[in-house]
Amino acid sequence: MNAFVKVNSLLKNVGKLFEEEDEKKHWMMKQIAQFDHLLVVVRYVKENFETMRDIMQNMEDRVKCRQNCMRIVVATSGLFDYIILYGCFFLASI
Repeated sequence: MNAFVKVNSLLKNVGKLFEEEDEKKHWMMKQIAQFDHLLVVVRYVKENFETMRDIMQNMEDRVKCRQNCMRIVVATSGLFDYIILYGCFFLASI
């Protein structure tokens, strides 16, 4: 009878060990899923910042072009000023 009690006790201990391992595996799976979600968010933010950087660079280029056109207009005088100004604004908007 004592052997049966010892075997039963050992089986309960083994069952507890398997339950603890399952809990650890489940916890690790949840942590990996949360980390994966975080990586998806970081990738999304990075793509948005890259897009914003490209838009800002395009706007800076247009502003520089228009500044140069205005310098030309200020440096010259007459009817050609308006033609140059119109042409520069047209080219900058393309």
